[in-house]
Amino acid sequence: MAGAFVEFRHVSASYKEPSGIGALFGKATPPVPVLKDITFSLEHGAHIAVFGNDASGKSTLLKLLSGAMLPDSGSITINGKTPEINSEHAAGYVSLEHEEPRHETAYEVLHAF
Repeated sequence: MAGAFVEFRHVSASYKEPSGIGALFGKATPPVPVLKDITFSLEHGAHIAVFGNDASGKSTLLKLLSGAMLPDSGSITINGKTPEINSEHAAGYVSLEHEEPRHETAYEVLHAF
């Protein structure tokens, strides 16, 4: 993975937020593992698509990449820096969910910036 622009090394992540009726009474719910031991690297300029079934970890992966979520374990680097410490190096992403209006294409959304 030498020379990688984006690198995930043994990254695991889970959601720990209280949910359901137990949250109303202050009862902790066990963490829900979403990603486990993910390792990959991307070279500068690489284009990828992330797709999969509902609740398969796509949004979690992108939240980790953008620095919006911290991993439980492992390391994430973008151009040699961690996104949560150096937010100016964090990546962004465009999500097209079925609930969102579809009057613009992904190309139009990306080129609006």
